[in-house]
Formats: sequence, C-alpha cells, structure tokens
Amino acid sequence: MSTLAVGMTTSDFKDLDTAVDLCKKIGRTRSEQAAECYGIIPDRLCKRKRCYVVHHPVSTTTTGENRGAGKMVSLRDILEGGRGLEPMTYRDRLQLAVFVTSSVLQLYKTPWLSEMPTSRDIFFLRGDGSPSYGRVFVMAGSGVSGVSAPAFPMIRNPTLLALGILLIEIIRGQTIDSLRSPNEAFGVGGGLLADYVTARRLLNEVYQASSNYGSAVRRCIDGEFERQSLDLDDVDFQQEVYSRVVALLEEDLRHT
Repeated sequence: MSTLAVGMTTSDFKDLDTAVDLCKKIGRTRSEQAAECYGIIPDRLCKRKRCYVVHHPVSTTTTGENRGAGKMVSLRDILEGGRGLEPMTYRDRLQLAVFVTSSVLQLYKTPWLSEMPTSRDIFFLRGDGSPSYGRVFVMAGSGVSGVSAPAFPMIRNPTLLALGILLIEIIRGQTIDSLRSPNEAFGVGGGLLADYVTARRLLNEVYQASSNYGSAVRRCIDGEFERQSLDLDDVDFQQEVYSRVVALLEEDLRHT
C-alpha cells in the first residue's frame, strides 16, 4: 500500500469533502497524488478542535529541486535559505512553533513522528512559488531520522531537548549547526551534547524575542517541570507540558 503522511493543522478545511475514497485516490499516478491532499481526519473527542491532513508524500530522498517540483519543501530547506523560498513572518514562526509542540505531544511514539524530531521531519505544501506556511505536516523518517540519545545528566528528556532546539531554529530562522560557535562543536557533526550547549547559550537571545517563547524553550531544554520523571507517555505530564510550553506559545500567537 502507498505511504500516507498525516499532519495536524488548525486551518479551515470546510470546503473539502467529508468522505474520501482513499483506495481510488491512491490508485492514481504519483504526479496526480502529489498535486493535492486527500482530505482531513477530524478528532471530535478532543476538547480543542483538531484536524489531521492526509497526504501522499513524494520521495524525500530526492534533491531539494525535485521536492519542490513535488510540491513539498522541508523546514530544513527553508532554514538553510533555499532559493526562491519566501521567508516566514513572525506570525508564521509562532504558528509553526504551536504546531510542532502540539504534534510532539500528540504523536509521541507513533509512526508519524520521530522520537527525536528535527527540521527534516517537518514539511510544507508548495505551489508554483513559495511554500504555504499554513499547510504544514510532519513525516517521520524523512532522510535523516532522530539520532540515538546518549545519557547525559543535564539532559532530562532528549525528545523535549530536540523540541527546544526546533523552537530555537524556528524563531531564529537558522539551523542549530549554523548557530554553533567553534568551541561548541564536540566531535564531528556536533551531537546532542553540542546542541544542548549551543541551545543554552542562545536562551538569552530567544528571551529578547519573547519572554513566553524563552520560557517555553528553557523548560524543554533544561527539563524544568514539577515532576521527577519526565515521561511523555504519562498523560499528567503531557498536560503539564501543554500548560507550561504549548499554552505560552499559543498566548504569544493570540497577541500577534
């Protein structure tokens, strides 16, 4: 069966059909499949309105140019200054930050998202020009998956650290590698400890953009939560992450 990608969105899809024949859709050619989304899966049991967009992704092992032709572009491409890509506005960045943090909470340990999410796992639909930043979804295993997380006492939860790094990349519009100073590159490619050190150094700059955003990032990086065990499988801890991370980003978005 063809691979499907599912991403959460807060966009209004009232004009789409409420029922879709997936078998018929998947039977089309790859170029036809990549041209549009199949529809949405609404979560009616959630207190807050949730909708999941279903897409048939094109190959993510192709070049960035081919991905653009397939109407997909990764956040990594955007952070690396891909040619012809319109930069995100501040509001775009806040919307993306809310999307990413919510996705980590909802899709943790599911096939849809890596346990160590990176900018290579986040995609935007792209028309003839720049990406539509309101049409975003996540897809695990897209090229470089999350790295294995060695044990460091200062890193209380590697998934939350990865999330904090993503939030820094989003608000700064640059990859963590490009923000690293020479003395922070511990070994080839930096690694998780190097990412942690770089992220800690950048916290003050993030606070300058927004105290709410800075607090959300700090809690992810340092694991500043009330409980001893930061287990994202624990529903109570998920609620704490929502109230102390996601809610802060949502507040900034509401006031933008």
